[in-house]
Amino acid sequence: MRGKSKPFLILLGIMLAFAMSGCKKPDDQPSNGDHLPDNLGSTEALSLEIIDSGYIIDEDGYVYYGIGVSNPNPDYSAVFFNVQVIGWDELGLAVFADSEIMTGLPAGEECYFASHAGNGTVPESVSFEVSVETYAWEKTDGSNYVKYEVADVSEQDTGLGKSYLGSIYANDEITAEEISVSVIYLYGDGSIISGDSAIVNIETSGEAFVFEIEVIHIPEYYASYAVYAH
Repeated sequence: MRGKSKPFLILLGIMLAFAMSGCKKPDDQPSNGDHLPDNLGSTEALSLEIIDSGYIIDEDGYVYYGIGVSNPNPDYSAVFFNVQVIGWDELGLAVFADSEIMTGLPAGEECYFASHAGNGTVPESVSFEVSVETYAWEKTDGSNYVKYEVADVSEQDTGLGKSYLGSIYANDEITAEEISVSVIYLYGDGSIISGDSAIVNIETSGEAFVFEIEVIHIPEYYASYAVYAH
């Protein structure tokens, strides 16, 4: 689950929206949004790490990217984290700066996702940074987080792009109303070229459901792809 906003301003909303995000089990939700639970907040947690990233630029000057992020902490989970995407011109000046808020990266886990950034100005290069606010660390091994696995994915040409049909499985009952599904395109060595994503509305309960998405921002060449849900 994700949204574009400033971390400080969305803190209260994100705490109240956990039941929709699918990142944590309902029993672990705060009772209200007036204060942070005692197990939130840390100055000891290690920083999140970018595993890999890649992007393409479409004909309108927007950046479509895929990124992998890991949490090296064995006992701190990120309730939410910020991904900053900055586009630079040939003089080293910023031409855009976007932030993407992602919810729920359990301790010791990795996540891969795709999104887009930019304002129509074509950048010479693009950089990525990830960060977690001090108050967004949770003292937990991550076992209280709902985790998704995508399987049985097939790819079809649509004329305008590609469609992907598959199944999403969870380690607990899915309580989110929607899930973001990302397609990450890869080179032959497994490194990321770029990515695209779509939102899937969940109309059933349980721990598994079938999805189908269509994406249109696809690199000219890719050796393989991987699909993730979050």
